[in-house]
Amino acid sequence: MIRTGTVVKQEHSGVLVSFERLAACHGCNACGREKQTTTVFVPGNARQGDRVSVQMPDVQVLKASALMYLIPLIGLVAGLFIGGAATSGRDLGMVVGGLVGLIISALLLKMADKRLGKRSAWQPRIVAVNPEQEIDETFLCDKGNS
Repeated sequence: MIRTGTVVKQEHSGVLVSFERLAACHGCNACGREKQTTTVFVPGNARQGDRVSVQMPDVQVLKASALMYLIPLIGLVAGLFIGGAATSGRDLGMVVGGLVGLIISALLLKMADKRLGKRSAWQPRIVAVNPEQEIDETFLCDKGNS
């Protein structure tokens, strides 16, 4: 997957790139983020204000998506079963077990993110610094000569 963003800040070993939200995200807000842009650290070299094409291998995007959805689901279901078994099927025990399972799965995701984020295969990379698009002035209206 290749996305184009704008470099907002240079750092010692890379840049912060701001991406516009995907069209599919505009009406959803399921992630709880109302911001219209996302800023991501990308190893590489570019200047502030440059438009860059950033690539994340499709396989890694699919794996990351699977981890983000499956680990919490497995944690919830396991917590429900364990909570239900520990409290002889009482609803409150199942709810508490499910919440504990979700919390444990969130901690596991955080640890996996730190570990996988250090691997080069899981890091986005700059594949191109796009030239600034020049405005074609032949299409602009000349308001003074109407």
